[in-house]
Amino acid sequence: MKKKRPTILLIRHGHRTREPHFDTHLTEQGDTQAKDLLKLLSSHKVTRIYSSPYLRCLETAHPLSEALQQGIYVDYRLSECFTKEEAWRYPAPRRLTTEEEGQYHVVDTRYEDVPKLETWSQIQMRTSAFLDDCMQTHTPDETIVVMTHMSTLNACRTYSGQDTGGDVHFDTPFPVAGIIQLESRGVPTGSATRGRQP
Repeated sequence: MKKKRPTILLIRHGHRTREPHFDTHLTEQGDTQAKDLLKLLSSHKVTRIYSSPYLRCLETAHPLSEALQQGIYVDYRLSECFTKEEAWRYPAPRRLTTEEEGQYHVVDTRYEDVPKLETWSQIQMRTSAFLDDCMQTHTPDETIVVMTHMSTLNACRTYSGQDTGGDVHFDTPFPVAGIIQLESRGVPTGSATRGRQP
């Protein structure tokens, strides 16, 4: 008999600005998408919100955090990763300031160094480690929201059994502010499409 696991909802951040640096804010469209997530998640009893430390993810999670009066748990294993070209142009994930932690209702931070330039295996390993922790520490009646990036969502295919190996997979067009439910070692099911953006 298959062991019951918590429900994990993987969400890509909303539409973001492209400049002036990599850790950008949401656009007006992204702000609207973040608020629209409240309706999309209304049928779920969310018990925990996890987020990448990047501002676009925190800003997407913020309306949900406020509506549920829950803090956001930041985990650096959910951080964006970099291609070779990006690795030299952009900084690695930085620590949040005290002001940012207060602004986005951050209640706990799991910080660890994320390599400036990762292999696909390293990305898969840190993503799988995060998901394993969720599966083991949360009860079957819990619903977990995970706010992250397209690259780490692609890495979740390995955890779910969809990845077939090979080189880096950045091609799956996960929708901006779209929701995917993760099945442990199964197949992610369902999505709410809100548009696309790299």
